[in-house]
Amino acid sequence: GVAALVAGLGVLACANGGQQLTAPAVTLKPAAPTAVERVSVTGSGHYVGPNDNWRTFAFAAVQMPDGSVQGRFSGGVHGGERLAHWSGPIVCLVVDGNEAWFGGIYERAPINPALVGTGFVVKVVDNGEGRGADPDMISRAMRGGSDCTTRPTPNPEFFYEVASGNIQVHR
Repeated sequence: GVAALVAGLGVLACANGGQQLTAPAVTLKPAAPTAVERVSVTGSGHYVGPNDNWRTFAFAAVQMPDGSVQGRFSGGVHGGERLAHWSGPIVCLVVDGNEAWFGGIYERAPINPALVGTGFVVKVVDNGEGRGADPDMISRAMRGGSDCTTRPTPNPEFFYEVASGNIQVHR
C-alpha cells in the first residue's frame, strides 16, 4: 500500500545518488459500494383453480439499487356465485434463473377482511415465450409471512399452469 510506496521511493532516492525525487500524486478512493443486481418480475393472466374457478392475477415488482423492492399485486377468484379480490404492495423479491418468489402484504381483501395486514409468498416460473414453450407456472399465495428469501416450495396441488397470460422474470 502507501507504506510500501513511500519505502520504495526512499530506496529509489538512495539509488539515485541522494537527489530529491518528487513522489507522484496518489489519490486514494474508497471502494465503490457493491451494486445490487437489478431483477424484476411481471405477470398477468389467469389459471384454473380448485372447483374449476378462474383465478386472475396481476403483479409487477422490481428490486431497487438499495436492495429494497417496489411493486404491487392483485388477484381474484371468479366462479359460481363467488367473486373475491385482493391487492397490496410487494415487499420482497428473489430471482433464481427463470424462477422468482415475491412476498406481499394484503392491503385490501373485501371478501375476507381478516387477511388485511397478513403476508404471503408466491412462486412463479417463466418457461419462455411462444407455442413451443411450456406454460408458465404460478402458486397460490403461501401464507405465513412475506419473507421470500426462504424460497418456499409450493404444495404441488396448489401450483398451476397459467391458462392465459404471461409471466416474465427479468435479470
